[in-house]
Amino acid sequence: MSLLLCAPVAMISLVTAGAIETVALKQPQVTDPPYVHAHKIKGRVRFFTERQEEIYAVAKPLQFPSFVVGFVLMVAFVRIEENFKKQKQQDFLDRAVR
Repeated sequence: MSLLLCAPVAMISLVTAGAIETVALKQPQVTDPPYVHAHKIKGRVRFFTERQEEIYAVAKPLQFPSFVVGFVLMVAFVRIEENFKKQKQQDFLDRAVR
């Protein structure tokens, strides 16, 4: 269940932050109300609106951790599944020998 939540969170945060950064490329390079929040985008300082800043402040920090947590859960799930298959094979062999 956690793995099913991590992938959408990672993708939504990635797309959202990317969309804001793309729009910001056409926004002013100097503070000009309502553009008051400075961010470095593609090597240049661009300014976000208050709303963009609020969304970006949530989306950007979620990207990396959600990918990491999703990867760790995926690896754990694969290992658990492999162990389950090995145990099932061992049980079958034990019953076949008796």
